Amino acid sequence: GKKGRFAKPPERLVLAGLTAHVYTWRGTQHAALIDHRFAGLRRIIASDSLVSDHWMKKIHVVFRNVRAVRALGDGLNPPVWQSVVDHRSQGMYVNCGVCNYFVGWMHTGESEAVEVRATHHCFSCGRIVCTRCSMERCPLPELGILNPVRVCDVCYSRLNLEADAALGACSAP
Repeated sequence: GKKGRFAKPPERLVLAGLTAHVYTWRGTQHAALIDHRFAGLRRIIASDSLVSDHWMKKIHVVFRNVRAVRALGDGLNPPVWQSVVDHRSQGMYVNCGVCNYFVGWMHTGESEAVEVRATHHCFSCGRIVCTRCSMERCPLPELGILNPVRVCDVCYSRLNLEADAALGACSAP
């Protein structure tokens, strides 16, 4: 039968010259040039997500962020992202870094009804947060992130206070 949207096995792509490999590290985007003979490039399979990830609009945004990260040079210091794996290996539960609500998946099979919240990382502080505590989006130019990304409520408030202070917000008379 069919797998995904392909009726037959996908065509093998042939990449010539240098390829820009874009990757994410602690929420910041970086790029490296890779020779087309690199063995890992021989395993690329065309898929719907591959095509949507490579639309020109997205490529433009990614390389703009890469340029911003490179401009920061040694001044780039993205936060260490909190690890779910480290918590589980130590027998600890994973809680939202803002409201402390349990955000793991262990309770889904129990008889008692439990609200399951999706987990995300705050791009500003790196903490694991639930969806409810990370509804806001902000650009983070100090990290080379020029497009709005998910931030937790605590960081959103801090970023707004810093922006107000930088603009010289007026105080009430």
